[in-house]
Amino acid sequence: PNIPCVCGVKDYKLQKQVKDYCIKENSPIFFTNFDSIKIKSASTLGSCFSYKEYDDISLSLIGFHQIENASLVIESFNIIKEEFGLTKENLYNGLKKVFWQGRLEVISKKPYILVDGGHNLDGITRVCEFVKSLNYQKKRAVVSISHDKEIVDMVNLLDNAFDEIVFTKYTYARSADAKTLYDLSSNKNKVLIENINDALEYVFEYECDITIFIGSLYLASEIGKMIKKSL
Repeated sequence: PNIPCVCGVKDYKLQKQVKDYCIKENSPIFFTNFDSIKIKSASTLGSCFSYKEYDDISLSLIGFHQIENASLVIESFNIIKEEFGLTKENLYNGLKKVFWQGRLEVISKKPYILVDGGHNLDGITRVCEFVKSLNYQKKRAVVSISHDKEIVDMVNLLDNAFDEIVFTKYTYARSADAKTLYDLSSNKNKVLIENINDALEYVFEYECDITIFIGSLYLASEIGKMIKKSL
């Protein structure tokens, strides 16, 4: 009660639930103003954007969704900056240096490989949205998804965002069968490599403009360790 709430959801129904609860608890409510986000650049090197009175904000995190997350941070910053004596420079430096392991994380530059622990429909949706905006001639995904996820919808999204998809299986028991995922795909350039080590060898042997390992936090963790160990 009486504590400010900062909310970054877009869905009107969810916003209303938050707002009604904050009124009940006498808590001030602040929402991200998505119309105030002005993206100047967004690539695999990071992003630059403006939000309200803040201009040319550099963000090391990759993806449009991370720009939205950063805008939520700015709303929070405006609430606490005076109490904690924070400056505009603190905000800019913090956003520029922030790092999130396993979220569109670059783990190899040659070949160019990223990992993303997108493990649900929303996570896959946001990554695919960003991938479609990238100006690469060939974009490849290496995919392994937990069997209890929305695999049909997730594979469909990936089909429409990548030029090639390699379906594999991470070693933990929750992994969906690679052949099951392969059969769900309608991608014209789909490859089935059930062993994750073989899938990694394939990526290094047949280089692509960009390769993203995606579909599970288990996959992101496992492949990240494998690549870092080999480099």
